[in-house]
Amino acid sequence: MRRTVRGHRTKTVYLNRLNRLNATIYVIVILFLGMLVVYYSAALEKNKLTQTNRDATNEIMQYFQNKDTNFYSVYMPMFKDKKNGYEAALLEFFLGEYQGNPDTNQSAEDVLLANSDTDVILDMIESVMAQDSDIQWVFFHRNLDEDVGYLGNVSSSTKRLESVSDFPFLSEVMEKTGIHKILGSRYVATENDKSATRCFAITGGVFYQRQCVGSMTVGYSTAAFDTIYRKYDFNEESILPTILIATTEGSVIYDSSGQNYGSMLDIQSFDNSQEGTMEVNGVKQFVEVQKLPEKGAIVICTVPWNALNLLSHKNTPLIIGVTVFFAVLAASLYELSGHLSSRRVNVILDSLEEIGKDNLSYRVPVINEQDEFGVIASTINRMTDQLQEYVNKVYIYSIKQKNAELGELQAKFNPHFLYNTLEVIRAQLQEKGDVETADMVLLLSRIFRNFINKKPFVTIQEEISLCDVYLELFRLRYRDTIQIEFDIDTEVLRYGIIRNLLQPVIENYFVHGFVAGSAQNCITITGALEGQDYIILTVEDNGTGIEESRLKEIEKELGEPSADGDKDGEGGYGLKNLHDRIHVFYGEKCGVTITSDTGKGTKIALRICQMTVEEHEQQMRMNQ
Repeated sequence: MRRTVRGHRTKTVYLNRLNRLNATIYVIVILFLGMLVVYYSAALEKNKLTQTNRDATNEIMQYFQNKDTNFYSVYMPMFKDKKNGYEAALLEFFLGEYQGNPDTNQSAEDVLLANSDTDVILDMIESVMAQDSDIQWVFFHRNLDEDVGYLGNVSSSTKRLESVSDFPFLSEVMEKTGIHKILGSRYVATENDKSATRCFAITGGVFYQRQCVGSMTVGYSTAAFDTIYRKYDFNEESILPTILIATTEGSVIYDSSGQNYGSMLDIQSFDNSQEGTMEVNGVKQFVEVQKLPEKGAIVICTVPWNALNLLSHKNTPLIIGVTVFFAVLAASLYELSGHLSSRRVNVILDSLEEIGKDNLSYRVPVINEQDEFGVIASTINRMTDQLQEYVNKVYIYSIKQKNAELGELQAKFNPHFLYNTLEVIRAQLQEKGDVETADMVLLLSRIFRNFINKKPFVTIQEEISLCDVYLELFRLRYRDTIQIEFDIDTEVLRYGIIRNLLQPVIENYFVHGFVAGSAQNCITITGALEGQDYIILTVEDNGTGIEESRLKEIEKELGEPSADGDKDGEGGYGLKNLHDRIHVFYGEKCGVTITSDTGKGTKIALRICQMTVEEHEQQMRMNQ
């Protein structure tokens, strides 16, 4: 068997190629799906990583916006609180009006600070700082002064309004042009806090009669930004985000990395960015930008792109490994299934080769009747059964034909001699005047002459003519006691038939159905087309009929396999022999059917195919 399978390698080339093509397609599809999973997994991981950054950025930005909003809640009441005298004290302070002795040696600033209204201002600062713990100081600048301002700081131990000329925000405060401005972070040291605190500032103008007479600046500690930043878990140190808040001029308000304080950012490089990648200080960064034009600020979050990209693909090796595993598994399983299919195909090919060696008894092994190969194998086996049956039929038909020819030869028994002898007898009878007997001898000689004819097929018209001669012999014998009728469609007469098919049926009537003492004997021969394929020839009589039990035996005999030499009647061929001849030559749908009613008669029908004599001869050559 192993050698046979090797011999079929070339026969299953297409099948193997098809299996490999399908396996390749499956592998490509699996790899493609794996790449999609890698892409979406990386996108999901990247979104998870950046979402934390966004949350931290949004909270820091919200805190900044709250402080900017809170500035107005601190700033406005100072000029509207008439109950506590804040407005009057501030205006007096900014306008330079004070009570004191101008002839003393004190400077105007000293006199101003010593003024009784200073306590009101310190109370106001204390009230402001009590509202927001992030406020570190309040700074006042008067337009009356050039390079000096007044820093107010209130602690649990002291209240002080001091004059300063080196205040970090002084130059920016003096340059302000609007009612509201945000200033970048600076370190500011006060009398109460010598360590200095990094603060960003918000400044607002002080107006009197629509004229700006100075400004008030509030300092907020940046420590709260760091507190918010540190409470977030950013997963990896390598991708810690840098969150920046800067003014529109580029001054840094907050920097989570602490590296950009005191420097001016190139804000224009971020103007067209919302989300994407760009180079920052020569390093590729993933950047998200949110602009706050109403606040005069911009919020920037940057993450190292390489680190973010690398961490986003942390699941990629596992996904690729699983994808490759399943791709190899799919290819292996498909190759295995292809091998199994090839083996099943080879079994069928081996069987066909064996059947092709004229071994019709060989059958294809059926492993599983439920699958396609089992159906194919079963179909081939059924086809082989039919082929073997057909061959057997042809073989049986050939044997029967030879037996029939032998029977005819035996029946003829030197037909030439017998025919010549009958001619001598007929001549002698005519000389003696016995014309009737001479006619009977003449009919008998014609019948014998037909036996000499070796043609196996004749037209139905010729077969009817022979039957008429045969029946004429009986008419002369029984005279008026028998009535013979023919009812044959003209279209039927041109078709061919096996020679001597009707004669045995007529003979069967005279042997078994004819009533010698009756004057009402009648036999009717009819012929008609049945559809487009068949012809029905019937011989019907009004004889004694067939008993029901015998009729069932005959029908059973017709359906059983035939045995050589079946005879029915003296010197005639039986109905079984006639049925087998028709069945073998014309096919399973053709043959002899019998209906009978005891005491009323019998009807025998022959069903044959619509074939010309030439088609009969061609069919005969095909069966040989």
